[in-house]
Amino acid sequence: MKNKNKLYFLLIILSLLIVFFSVFKIINSDTFIYPGKNSEYKFTKEKVADIRFYRPHIIFSGKEYIYAFRNKPQDLETLPMNGDFESILKRPQIERVFITRDLNLSALTNEDVSIAIAPLDDILNTKKPTSIYNLQFDREFTEFGEENTKNRIIDCDTANHNIKKHLYLVIYMKLGDSDKVYNNGDCIIIQGKDSKGLIKSSEKLAYYLLGIF
Repeated sequence: MKNKNKLYFLLIILSLLIVFFSVFKIINSDTFIYPGKNSEYKFTKEKVADIRFYRPHIIFSGKEYIYAFRNKPQDLETLPMNGDFESILKRPQIERVFITRDLNLSALTNEDVSIAIAPLDDILNTKKPTSIYNLQFDREFTEFGEENTKNRIIDCDTANHNIKKHLYLVIYMKLGDSDKVYNNGDCIIIQGKDSKGLIKSSEKLAYYLLGIF
């Protein structure tokens, strides 16, 4: 009887230890699984200086691609993304993507617009080894000025009224009264209340492009 009680006691202790170390591992783990739209996705967490990065691992055509985001998908779930993005993005003729913005956006966001563009660049730009869309990627402006030395402006009219609009994907980054992603015809608009909001909205679209949202 004593041996039986001792066995029960050891089993209880063992069960408690298993639960404890499981919880400890979850709390301190540098990885997590996110149940995305198309599949479950593995994420690793990494801290560089004081910046936390969330790195989704994407399997595409049998190859693993790893990206870097400032926001984990759980924190972007409620950020509005309203529009028929499926038909905009699935056009087979698209060869080129224009990321465009107003001339003053860099100054208004303390240059954080570059951080907002980065994940889209990694996913879309054919020159990046992490690109899964393989499009020509151009950074443009909606108006002429000192920063825009090219002989063109790119805006939503380029996406909606240009004679070659079927070849272009136009993404317009701007500040507004809320953080959201929406469309104006075939033009995708990434809007943020401030620089942090712009990064969040851009990463919401980037997660969508990866099939996570």
